[in-house]
Amino acid sequence: MGEDERLAELWDIPKFLTVEEEQHLDALDQQFWNNEDQIAEKAYAYYHEKLNMMSL
Repeated sequence: MGEDERLAELWDIPKFLTVEEEQHLDALDQQFWNNEDQIAEKAYAYYHEKLNMMSL
């Protein structure tokens, strides 16, 4: 949605999400709060894997 001209500010994004996108974000939010102590470790692992895949 970065190029969407309907967005004036970040908080406009929720207005244009589908029900499925909202549910997916809610599930991710719940996972974050259930594991907030491990977020840095998980983020590192995720991006480490992504960057290694890009260099192949």
